[in-house]
Amino acid sequence: MYEENRNPFFEVKREKCLTESGIDTGKDVLLNSETNDVLGIVSKGYELVQNKDVDEIFEESLEGFGVKIVKKIDHLDSKTRRWKRWLILDGDSLNFDINGIGDVTSIMVEVFNGYNAKTSFGFNVMGYRWYCENGMITGRKALFNANFPHFIDNPEKLHPAFQLSFENFQMIADIWNVWAGQSFSQANFKEFVEKYTKEKGVKKAGAFLPPKIGEKLINEYPNLLIGQKLPDTKWGAFNALTWMTTHGTSARQGSNVFSSGYNNFSRLIDKFYNDECHDTDLIPVK
Repeated sequence: MYEENRNPFFEVKREKCLTESGIDTGKDVLLNSETNDVLGIVSKGYELVQNKDVDEIFEESLEGFGVKIVKKIDHLDSKTRRWKRWLILDGDSLNFDINGIGDVTSIMVEVFNGYNAKTSFGFNVMGYRWYCENGMITGRKALFNANFPHFIDNPEKLHPAFQLSFENFQMIADIWNVWAGQSFSQANFKEFVEKYTKEKGVKKAGAFLPPKIGEKLINEYPNLLIGQKLPDTKWGAFNALTWMTTHGTSARQGSNVFSSGYNNFSRLIDKFYNDECHDTDLIPVK
């Protein structure tokens, strides 16, 4: 898994954006105070919310739930313009033994912020599989995330939005329990991946996955099930996808969570939720 060696809580400097002759453009430039890299050019109304401010908001929010943060994993993009922090939580009310098979998951909160004038700040409530330290994208993101543009007073809106998403997470655990009891063969997996894989010279509605990635995913799937001790169920297929997203993607610089590969797999997982939550044809595992 990616390890971030840079400081995610560097100070951001805000300076006027001037022309070469000294004329004020009416914009401000944001700079990384440690590297002097330009992070973004913003309007005067842009509310600068530092990474450390977002982190403090969530630390305080989590205290109200009586849960413990057992691990923090930071991610920065190549230019430190975007940041994500994974907060791995533990607590009796947060741990779910999927279908009683000893595959324990917990809640992971991904908080994020950015200084490129386009990225909002907010959170995603995700899952975490203890067996392989696997960050698990939940799908149906509208239920479990919130983001806010950088304007005055928006940080105060984070807490109530987070509380609702946090409480709704039980729905995801219920879905995973059902998936653990539904068979999903390697042929099913191949059919699912091919549905969203592009074909050269063919206009295929809904396809977005590059052919090489789709082929690689299908070919590696059997060994991945064995290596991660995953069953031929929807739960196994979902975990194979999330494992590939977390461990099988990379970026030239910065964290893999900002890479196109990570985004493609995240999108595929959303499709998995949309397809499989409404499919009742697969036979339950005996």
